[in-house]
Amino acid sequence: MVPEADDENLREVFAYSYRVIYRVETDAVVVVAVIHGKRII
Repeated sequence: MVPEADDENLREVFAYSYRVIYRVETDAVVVVAVIHGKRII
């Protein structure tokens, strides 16, 4: 889960220097954002 969001369908994974935030839906996975790890959101 994403600590900043209050949505249990919103998840994150770290790939190299990037943070990938995605939403799990009933029939799809939607990428919401790809953020460089040194950036503060």
